[in-house]
Amino acid sequence: MAIKISNSTIVDDSRNIVDAGISTFVGVGTFQNDLYVGGTLHAPSLTGGATFIGDDVTTRNLSVSGVSTFQGNVTFQGNVDLGDNDKLIFGDDDDLEIFHNSSNGNTIIQETTGGNLVVRGSNLYLESADYENFFRGVANGAVTLYYDNVAKFDTTADGIDVTGHTETDTLNVSSTSTFQSHVSLGDD
Repeated sequence: MAIKISNSTIVDDSRNIVDAGISTFVGVGTFQNDLYVGGTLHAPSLTGGATFIGDDVTTRNLSVSGVSTFQGNVTFQGNVDLGDNDKLIFGDDDDLEIFHNSSNGNTIIQETTGGNLVVRGSNLYLESADYENFFRGVANGAVTLYYDNVAKFDTTADGIDVTGHTETDTLNVSSTSTFQSHVSLGDD
């Protein structure tokens, strides 16, 4: 037995609605299982401007082609996956870009408009993927440079501390120098 609703047909035994035209539902429609739309889902605007779908939309997958504009905060509770060379772009003038360049394997954080790229934090560490230290900067404290995960150059309250051998093309000492061990001088 079939019941006609506008251009739609409800088939009781399989509970499918087969629509050959336009069906209009007035009021609230409740679907206890998945709702499949074979074409475009149009949601008429209630405000005369943007499309309104509701306060809380839950979906497994949402595929949007074109530009999407969000007003207010957007919260993601999982990863945001971008393809190679796709960029996160920030600022009115696209001032900052973060992306992975597939042609050379580099990941790039780039300031694009000639301003400064400022990284702020109580402490700033640069490390390898295996947690090998490159640089450590501590607020109100030392800045340390590393070679093969070993501290080689530290700033101190009195100046700098260099660990290991030091080579320089030119050394200009403007005050007193203190040597605590042997000093070797070349021919000149």
